[in-house]
Amino acid sequence: MATESGKLKNEDRLYKEALLEFAAHSYETASINEILKRASVSKGSFYHHFTDKLQLYLEILDRVSSIQAEFAQRRFQEIRPVGRLDFFILLKVQGRLILDFADAYPIEASFLRNVRSETDSLQEMIAQRYSIEGLEYYSHMIEQAIGRGELRKDLPVEVMGRLINHVMINLQEFALPRSNFLGTRDEAAITAQLDYLLSLLRSGMRR
Repeated sequence: MATESGKLKNEDRLYKEALLEFAAHSYETASINEILKRASVSKGSFYHHFTDKLQLYLEILDRVSSIQAEFAQRRFQEIRPVGRLDFFILLKVQGRLILDFADAYPIEASFLRNVRSETDSLQEMIAQRYSIEGLEYYSHMIEQAIGRGELRKDLPVEVMGRLINHVMINLQEFALPRSNFLGTRDEAAITAQLDYLLSLLRSGMRR
C-alpha cells in the first residue's frame, strides 16, 4: 500500500507480478526479488512503501478478495436455487461459484487455492481479516448441518471438514470433465460432474 509520500512507481505492474508469483508459489517460497525484478521496482522503493513481503501479500489478498466478493454476489443471484439451502445444496452453489470464478479469473483463483493451502499460522491470521472459506468454515457448516439432522453424528466433524476442504480446494480436478482441461466449456457436463461428486459425498455423510 502506498504511503502518503506518493504513489509507488510501477505500482500496478508490481501488483500484477506479485499476483502471478503468489499464484504460482506458496507464501514462503514466493520470491520478492523475482517480483521486483519483473516489475522493475527497486528494493529501496519497495521497502519505502511496504514493510515486508507479508504486507504485499495481504494487499494482493485484499484486491483478490474484493474481486471474488463482487463476482460471487453477482453470480449467486443468477444461480441461487429456490427454497431452503440444505448442506449439499449449499455446497453445490459454492462449488459452482468456485468453478465459475476460476473460469473468469484463473490467476486469482490459483492464488486463492494457494491461500487455502498455507500454513496453519498464516491461515489463522488471514481468517481474522477475511471470510475466506477453509477448514474452520466447513467444520462450522458441518456442525450446523448435524444440528439440523442432515448429516451423520457418528463421523468426526474434523474428518468431514478436512474432506470437504480438500475437495473444494481441488474442485477443478474433481469436478471438471477431462475435456475442460483442453479449453472447452460444456455447462451440462460440468453440472453433471459436480452432481456426481456431491452424490459421492452425500452417500457417505448423509444421515
